[in-house]
Amino acid sequence: MGPSRMADVAARLGVDANYASQYRLRLLAADVIRPAGRGLVAFELPYLRDYLREHVTLSLPDRAKIEAPPTATPDDEPPRLSL
Repeated sequence: MGPSRMADVAARLGVDANYASQYRLRLLAADVIRPAGRGLVAFELPYLRDYLREHVTLSLPDRAKIEAPPTATPDDEPPRLSL
């Protein structure tokens, strides 16, 4: 698989684009992802995508709820998954 669209990532998480963008910045700073074109990101760590696909097999909208603060800033806590 190739890069992911940030709009798709935000939709899968059930958050708005601005909120997803804040976490994009954090993941970029931590070298977990890298920019892969306009609106695209790719995993920087080898095999991370494969690991996540193998070990995280839940559909967020169906099996978990992300509790997002109404106005997220880079200093906010990451979303919490409640299963």
